[in-house]
Amino acid sequence: MFAPEVAQVDQMDKILQIVAFGLWRIWKGRNEVVFEGQSLDRMDLVRCLLMQTNEYREAHSTTMVLRSELLRPPDQTGPLRRTWQKPPSGSFKANCDGAWVAQTKRGGVGWVIWS
Repeated sequence: MFAPEVAQVDQMDKILQIVAFGLWRIWKGRNEVVFEGQSLDRMDLVRCLLMQTNEYREAHSTTMVLRSELLRPPDQTGPLRRTWQKPPSGSFKANCDGAWVAQTKRGGVGWVIWS
């Protein structure tokens, strides 16, 4: 009895994704018509909705391995070393970083701007 319940939850998630992306597409399409004077083809809206839903599902798939998850680029050997360098006088330097834990589907980002 457990397996059908899991399948129902998975199906409900897929339906909610379509509804959420569908409402977003309708809102974006409405704004393009009202504020940008564009005319929209309904089939283009549906194609965009399906494309965005598929992209979302791929991004949340636990089986996808990203290049950024590798410890070092595949063409390099040995330890990866980088040193920070101060920006030239009169300019700014922005450093950023991010982290993602696939198991918890949580992440974070940070920025530092140096003068």
